[in-house]
Amino acid sequence: MSLIFRKFSFIFNVVLTAEPNWSTFYLGESITFRCYVNGGEETNWKYQVTRKSQDTFPYDSQKSYTLEDLKITEFQCSARWRGVCKKSETISLTVLVFNKVIVSRHPNWSQMFSGETITLTCEVQGGETTEWKCEWSRDGSVIHWTSKDWTFKALPSSSGDYICHCRRRDDWYSPTMWWSKAIKLSVARKPKVQLSANSLPGRVTLTCSVTPSPIGWKYYWYRDEKSAEPLTTQKPVFSPNELMSVSEKSLYWCRGGRGEPEYYTDYSNPITISNNVSNKVVATQQPNRPQMFSGETITLTCEVQGGETTEWTCEWRRPGLATHRANGKDWTLRLSDSSSGDYMCRCRRRDDWHSSTKWSEAITLSVSDLMETVSNKVVVTRRPNRPQIFSGGSVTLTCTVTSSSSGWKYFWYKERDSSEPLTGEEADFPSNGQMNVSEEGLYWCRGGRGEPAYYTDYS
Repeated sequence: MSLIFRKFSFIFNVVLTAEPNWSTFYLGESITFRCYVNGGEETNWKYQVTRKSQDTFPYDSQKSYTLEDLKITEFQCSARWRGVCKKSETISLTVLVFNKVIVSRHPNWSQMFSGETITLTCEVQGGETTEWKCEWSRDGSVIHWTSKDWTFKALPSSSGDYICHCRRRDDWYSPTMWWSKAIKLSVARKPKVQLSANSLPGRVTLTCSVTPSPIGWKYYWYRDEKSAEPLTTQKPVFSPNELMSVSEKSLYWCRGGRGEPEYYTDYSNPITISNNVSNKVVATQQPNRPQMFSGETITLTCEVQGGETTEWTCEWRRPGLATHRANGKDWTLRLSDSSSGDYMCRCRRRDDWHSSTKWSEAITLSVSDLMETVSNKVVVTRRPNRPQIFSGGSVTLTCTVTSSSSGWKYFWYKERDSSEPLTGEEADFPSNGQMNVSEEGLYWCRGGRGEPAYYTDYS
């Protein structure tokens, strides 16, 4: 009897198999178990599958069991026949929670354009250290298999809703349970770039803009030839990069670029800047006298109206003579007989030598030699006109420059013309050019004006 039992025990062993035959499953996946007695196919066995020693099904003649909600990870099969109970080996499974999948894109612009490069990424949360192969679907149709990153050039036909899910590279039967939520991609044809101009005092501001989407663009400016290298910030004035302030007469273009690798728009239509700086220029002189004399100092000023806060370099010209360039808007010079003439000026901004104003209207300087203008350049008269001064009396001396000039201040001297001029403590000056004297003596005078003072000869 014992011999028969050993033979029975040897022949009749219980086998439990699983389909699919994976070692790892995700929560919610299904599995089918098959239980049989090896060598006992013709015997009417009853089978039962248990999970962690818990009865799952009653004994039955079925050999296959399907579980659609896989949670418990240890399984065993029991077989019974005529009071004999045999058990299979235990099958152990690993059950994981499904990773959530999220789609992202770079660059994350709401509007893409035909020819731009975009990267879609299928992020498996909690699966950062796993190698994945991902499936992409657009508008319900599977269109691409790749790693989690998919880089491509966008076309108008690329527009649509994109979703993805992934599988581990080492286990093709391990998909993420759910597809990601959709991300919408909108791709339009190549954008238009518009160039506009706005005139301001002293210069013109150009504005470059991309429509319909102004986001993410960097702007490039060109002068004369659009195929040339773009202008740098050292040449015109950029503030910010979609604006450029210019004054040089020329042809200007622009275009936009964004992304990596950089995607460029077409060039804009050109704009011609044909006028010089629009500020009006006025020439003035200080002192402002109709008649100047050789040796006097004068300051000519080139006033740029509306450009008071700008640093200017100005130049002056007279017909037939070389142009004089001043370091600023003022030119101070010592006059000579040859200084007479019509003077005009214009200015350029220090930061842009091409930004010239127009020439001012002329101012006329009349310069003469004082000795040639009057035979006695300074004349002294007295009242009453008699040579003696009686005791207790006085004489009023009057000093005048006998020319049609103005601005003179008069200085009086006694005994010697090289002495210091008399002061109010030494003499009585009723008005400029007059002096009351009550003492006999020799008196001189001379005139002076301007800063630094210009003096006539002595009377």
